[in-house]
Amino acid sequence: MGYRLCEGLSVCLIEERCIFLDIRGDRYFGLEPERNAFFLELVRGSRAPGENHPQVKWFMTSSILIRVPSDEVPNFCHFPPRPCHSLIEETIPPSTGRYAGRAVLCLVRTMVSLRFRSLAKMIERIGDERPLVAGFQPSGKRQAELVEVAWAFHKAGRVISLVDQCLPKSIAMKRFLGSHRLSSTLVIGVALKPFTAHCWVQCDDVVMSDSLDNVRTFTPILVLP
Repeated sequence: MGYRLCEGLSVCLIEERCIFLDIRGDRYFGLEPERNAFFLELVRGSRAPGENHPQVKWFMTSSILIRVPSDEVPNFCHFPPRPCHSLIEETIPPSTGRYAGRAVLCLVRTMVSLRFRSLAKMIERIGDERPLVAGFQPSGKRQAELVEVAWAFHKAGRVISLVDQCLPKSIAMKRFLGSHRLSSTLVIGVALKPFTAHCWVQCDDVVMSDSLDNVRTFTPILVLP
């Protein structure tokens, strides 16, 4: 008998502290020290308690864990490739702006959608679109296309205020890339002291929507290829 996270939950580890993202509840949360220690033992396989254990009962009634027949343990978020490059920092704006208008339109649509749809619904939609995108290694013409998209969304900030709008910007960029059959990864990360959350898009180890120094301060808690 084992345990796994309930659907819609993801978790990461920062300085021995477990931080959870509840997509359906649109919230982040942590655990009290005793429960945090118990969860770490469970993940690391040093503990295999039965479902009648008081801590297990709490995790199950709190909709954090469910029981499974296999010897499964909850997993921390799997990290994407470590970011090594940033297109905005390492390239110059392209001479053409063929994606500028469409990037602004895509951003506006996404910002409106997030007002009326939950994060869970938006993420579900991204998952539905994933099979339509063929994976690739960015090179040649495709690399130039990535640069154009990155700069189009960067310049969109001159038309639409993108302060504290990393989520709609990232969702819009990922869907825009997908519509051009360019695979990418959307990453939500968190940091402590103080608690902050951030979202960005990367293609392999190339950051599309941010600077390297900024994204490297966050620990991924949700990764959507």
